[in-house]
Order: sequence, then structure tokens, then C-alpha cells
Amino acid sequence: MPNRLFAIGDIHGCSTALSTLIGTINPQSDDTIVVLGDVIDYGPDTRGAVQQLIDLSARCQLILLMGNHEEMLFKAARSHDDLRYWLDCGGVTTRRSYPDQKLIDPEHFRFLKQHCRVFHETDGFIFVHANYIPDQPMSKQSDQSLRWDAIQPDRTAPHVSGKPVVAGHTRLPHGKVRDLGFLVMIDTDPTRVGWLTALEVNSGEIFQANQRGEIRKSVRTGTEVTSSRTMAGTRNNATGSSREAEAPI
Repeated sequence: MPNRLFAIGDIHGCSTALSTLIGTINPQSDDTIVVLGDVIDYGPDTRGAVQQLIDLSARCQLILLMGNHEEMLFKAARSHDDLRYWLDCGGVTTRRSYPDQKLIDPEHFRFLKQHCRVFHETDGFIFVHANYIPDQPMSKQSDQSLRWDAIQPDRTAPHVSGKPVVAGHTRLPHGKVRDLGFLVMIDTDPTRVGWLTALEVNSGEIFQANQRGEIRKSVRTGTEVTSSRTMAGTRNNATGSSREAEAPI
């Protein structure tokens, strides 16, 4: 299918899940992938995850949003206090994946810094890392809302534009996409629950991969996902109620 539009949830250094997912969706040059931010921290291989995105940017149109963890990384480069805060908030695993660097690889830092956007909007969809203010146009959204605020599904509302919003950041504890129709939440917590999600927004197809190289597929129905099936994936060795949503990390 030409001109596919994917959103990928919080990667958090889970490079095996990412490579399995990319191998499954097999992006083409006319596809667009929106990575919703929080590529780094917590998981075992931030270095491999970032390198995969660099490689992916030469293969299709890649759009990268800034998550709260990228924001912390950028601040950590400027201040010792911010560095300590970032390390306390998951940055220590990122540092371990760059043992030869003071912070991270300079090429990887430049890639993140140059490519991170605060949100992405198309004619039909809005993509954010964290949250949105329903009655404000995207140009008026606050950094706090876009990168830090958790979504409370029973207290949120459609965006004033009428466009569906795709968001990460707020962890879904059972590894299942939360679909409210006007809002689709896809941070299925690959570091703990174990699944990294890619949503093709036009077809509603959902692809999920874990660190064991397994894949499962499902389809949006409006409130849940259906036809879930799990299969063994081929590993790519590139180093590369409101209770249903938990506080972000």
C-alpha cells in the first residue's frame, strides 16, 4: 500500500523490538514514520535504537518528536545539575550504551537535536509525544502538555480541530493500544510490559514487537483492538477505566 503513515510509540532503548518492528512493516520510500519521542533511556541499547533511526531516515520520510527524555538529554549537555537529574530519570542506561562518550555519541546527539519536533500535524491527524490541550490550536500548545503531562482517558476530550490525536508517553500496563476514537494511545511500554507499537493510521493496522523478536498484529475497532496474533519474528541484529493508563516514565 503506497503512502503509508505510521506512528511508533516510546522506544526507550529497546533496539531489538525496534529492528523487529521495522523489519515487519518494511518501510518504503513513499512511507512516513512518525516516532513519538522517548527514543532514549531505560532500555538496554539507546545507541542501537538511535542508529536505526538514522538509517531509517535514508529509507523513508522520518519525523521525530521530542519526548520528555530527549528534553532532559538536551538540558544535561548544558548543566551538571541537569545531567544528574537526567541520570536519575533513566539516563544512566543511555550512558552505559555509550561507554566511550561523556554524554552520547556527538553524531547521535546532533541527529536528535536537529530532527526533534514538538508535534506533527497532517490534514487528517495530530501526533504528540504526551498530551494536548483540547480547546487550543496546536500552535498554542504548551511544552508542559506536549512533553510531560500524562493523559487521563476518562477526563480528556477531542481536539478542537476535529482531528484524531495519536500519543505516546502515558504507559498502558497491559501492552494493548487504548483507542478512544478521537485519541489513540500507543505507549505499550516495551521496557516492562514488553511491546513496542507501530500504528498505520490510515488502515488502523497495529504491529507490535518485543525484545524477544516476537511480533503480534491487530486492527483498530474504535475502542479496542481485535484479531491479535503472536508469531516469532526474525531478529535483526542491528545494534541497533483511568486505571488502564499509568503514569509516564
